[in-house]
Amino acid sequence: MKKGNRNILSKRILFRIHSWVGINLSILFFIVCFSGTLATLSHEMDWLFIPAMRVKPQEEFASKNLIAANLKENLPEGKIMYWERVEEPYLCNIIHLDVDGYRRYVFANQYTGEIQGMANLTFQRYFRDL
Repeated sequence: MKKGNRNILSKRILFRIHSWVGINLSILFFIVCFSGTLATLSHEMDWLFIPAMRVKPQEEFASKNLIAANLKENLPEGKIMYWERVEEPYLCNIIHLDVDGYRRYVFANQYTGEIQGMANLTFQRYFRDL
């Protein structure tokens, strides 16, 4: 085999390797970029698809003791793992609760102190885990 043929053959192999790696990495980058774009809208998607998370903003906040008492009344077996105060005034506080070894997300109205609902997963949590 001549030196010129070997050079062409190695260029073809390198081009195929380069193409294969490029296509696979582009798929990975697309997933990362697309999920990151959706993650920036995760609070809005939570508000849209989980009605229990919606609150009407008011002047004053309820005390955390009142919210904790209402939580204990509604879910006495739950153990508070984390209390998330969301920056958006139109969303509830999200209380991460351990119920029988499973994580639940409880939505507490920070203005009235009511427990408005519960979910196993939120969009925001999904995109952070992704």
